[in-house]
Amino acid sequence: MKLRRFTSAGVEMARQYLAAVKESNDVENVTLNGQPFNRAALISSPAYSDAIPALADLELDETRTFDTTFAFCEYFDSLIHDHNPQAYREDVGFWTWLAIV
Repeated sequence: MKLRRFTSAGVEMARQYLAAVKESNDVENVTLNGQPFNRAALISSPAYSDAIPALADLELDETRTFDTTFAFCEYFDSLIHDHNPQAYREDVGFWTWLAIV
């Protein structure tokens, strides 16, 4: 999966999604405004997220699993390390997108 960043509308939808997850205690079967909510569609929707041209050559491996959050962080650091990670340090849209992924 290509790395993306949420737009402000995407960040708001992510907040609503997380509130619904907290209420239902179910990550996959979430309802927002009485409608089933598709997390995968949120992640890739051009209405809620944008491509990041500077990271266009990076691919997040969706098939990998990690035993710990630290293991994921090591993987992610190895992925983004050569792409000026400081440029994304305070990018709320990027980190919110990554959290929902």
